[in-house]
Amino acid sequence: IHDSMTMRTARGNAQGAVADLTLEQLKTLDVGVWKGPQFAGERIPTLDEVLTAFRGRAVVLIELKARGIEERVAQIIHDTGMEDGVVLQSFDAESMRIMRGLLPEVRGK
Repeated sequence: IHDSMTMRTARGNAQGAVADLTLEQLKTLDVGVWKGPQFAGERIPTLDEVLTAFRGRAVVLIELKARGIEERVAQIIHDTGMEDGVVLQSFDAESMRIMRGLLPEVRGK
């Protein structure tokens, strides 16, 4: 999710700050309709769902926007077998240092 609030890009009953909503609540939001009626009904996928869907089909760029999620992201990448299928980036040098230690084989920007 790019925005910190759901109001601009999501429609549904669970509106507010992303950090205050559960995954279950976020999954109920329609995040496609704001782009156009042909995208209505699109839901927010988890990182695991995205990596599983694109395994062997595309390289996925993952931007780490918050420190403290490195171990969980590394575990998801490992569990989905996507070490060769992702590129990591972050504006936080420490976050990238942590990720290089956890997944030295993964490319970073």
